[in-house]
Amino acid sequence: EQSSQRRIAKVPVDGSSPPVALADWDDDWNTSVAWLEDGDLLVTTNNGTKFFRLPTGGGPAKPPIAFDLGAVVGSPVFGNGLPGDRGVFFSMESWGPRGYQLDEWLLDQKTGKARRLFESAGNAVYSPTGHIVFTRGAVLMAAPFDLDRLAVTGDVTALPGSMRTSNSWSHGVFNVSRDGTLISIPGGRLGTDRKLVTIDASGHVTPFVAEPRADESSVKT
Repeated sequence: EQSSQRRIAKVPVDGSSPPVALADWDDDWNTSVAWLEDGDLLVTTNNGTKFFRLPTGGGPAKPPIAFDLGAVVGSPVFGNGLPGDRGVFFSMESWGPRGYQLDEWLLDQKTGKARRLFESAGNAVYSPTGHIVFTRGAVLMAAPFDLDRLAVTGDVTALPGSMRTSNSWSHGVFNVSRDGTLISIPGGRLGTDRKLVTIDASGHVTPFVAEPRADESSVKT
């Protein structure tokens, strides 16, 4: 439309109809969005301190609700939801006694109250087997979960296989279908054996450091 205004829209995956604009995108909104079973979108705002419901069937956004994280300060990023909209998982970066942490939390979207389920974890999904499946680095984990009590009811167990992750601080990505089929990209942690080189004007490559290292940041001059 020759406009610089960003919008949030929905479109059928089969392409049977064109995109439908839901709302103009506000610069105060974050790209962390969760789609609830009742059709509403949860969108974070105010630098991740609040969230609000945006109906996908039309109508204005609902009043924002503050995240109740207790004494923890961090940046929530929405993930998957529990069946029946009982709660929404989110990952959160924070600084604690051990330094940087990336943990998995569960949000009650009606009240804003949230609690940490697993430390050093991410990408939680509820499986129809009655478990929460998540990753800790490149390791796939599972723990039994009671949907009525919204509580972990047993030990966390490592599952076979290794999820692909591209650095030392992120957790492997996967998903679980509604029938319980797990889909993932294997490979474990990548980037542990990179080598720095220099390239001159003629394109000649010379090793800068012979020993392979886990170089995970951009090279600067």
